[in-house]
Amino acid sequence: MPQSPNGSGGRFRDRDFWAGIALVVLGGVALIGAADLPFMTRQGVGAGLMPRIVGGLIVALGALQVALALRAPAGPVGAWAWREIVIVLGAVVLFGFTIRGGTIGPVEVPPLGLVIAGPLAAFVAGLADRSAKRGELFVFSVAISAVCIVAFRFALGIPVPVAPWLIGY
Repeated sequence: MPQSPNGSGGRFRDRDFWAGIALVVLGGVALIGAADLPFMTRQGVGAGLMPRIVGGLIVALGALQVALALRAPAGPVGAWAWREIVIVLGAVVLFGFTIRGGTIGPVEVPPLGLVIAGPLAAFVAGLADRSAKRGELFVFSVAISAVCIVAFRFALGIPVPVAPWLIGY
């Protein structure tokens, strides 16, 4: 195994290499998760179109990152940012749990839709950045969720629940 210039243990200790591997795995999970969703329907775009396109792009970019990392001199991986990882993954789980509702043990959450789940997840994920200002994060969370509602529900016609507790869908 080739050694990096700083003697840190070779290419397989390179952060770019492992970031690429993580992207390939993440994209692969998206592709597997979207395998049963319809790609196209008679009405137009199916629920599986976006996850497949995004998953495929993530796999391709991850593979490119791995290839580039194997060609470049290796750098040290460094310490894992566990706080940030936990916060962002928690935001993803929170989004999945709140958009359509669910039950975990004694906790039951009604379906809140994208109008609540989107800003909530974006705000929580933004808390991973220690320098984020709460006010700016709130405005960004609401704005990005509004863009998602317009893009996914109305422009693409994807049946994502917007506000089932208020408008029925």
